[in-house]
Amino acid sequence: MLAVDNDLPPTGTKDIELCGDVSVVRSELAGVVSVNMPSRSESGISYARVWHNGVETDHVMLSDLAPTLRAPRPWQGLALNGVIAAALLLVVAIRELVHWCGLFGFREAEHEGSGIVSFSDGRRVDATSAATLRAGPVLVRGALPEAPRASYRERAELATAALVIRDPYELGSERDRRAHRVMFASAAALTIALGSSALLAAAWLFGLPL
Repeated sequence: MLAVDNDLPPTGTKDIELCGDVSVVRSELAGVVSVNMPSRSESGISYARVWHNGVETDHVMLSDLAPTLRAPRPWQGLALNGVIAAALLLVVAIRELVHWCGLFGFREAEHEGSGIVSFSDGRRVDATSAATLRAGPVLVRGALPEAPRASYRERAELATAALVIRDPYELGSERDRRAHRVMFASAAALTIALGSSALLAAAWLFGLPL
């Protein structure tokens, strides 16, 4: 068996059949030589001798080979893609969260029609942004002009205000949609990040360099 080491290729991993059932496996990279001889008895117990870095041993632990190995490339690729995907989803979640926060701060008002909006305190303003909305309850955001309460409906007597006016139903629906997007993107980013971290942690626990 001592001559086997010289007869095998100097590098790489090779499985060579010797003497019929005897096989020799050598890995120059890992520094391991294994000679396996299946049992010919009824017990079925095979016999093997293993050398690691020139020293015979009963077994070779993964930690012994870790310095010569690397995390599988699919693990590295999945982890890298996972980090990128999680970062993109996090950006989406933050953007949707900003938009969602911008959907608050409205006050209730009544659209009388033709862009005239009245408030519970009696003030009425001419808001052109409400002209396309149907008459009825609306949600308004913006600074109201300081003007005396108007007692007539004519536009000439109403102060003009630049307001953000939304339909209550549409605004509520948009809040729900953006809230769901924030939750979905955040959950997906967290799941992908945990999955990528698990692959890297597994490689680290086994001592595999990245």
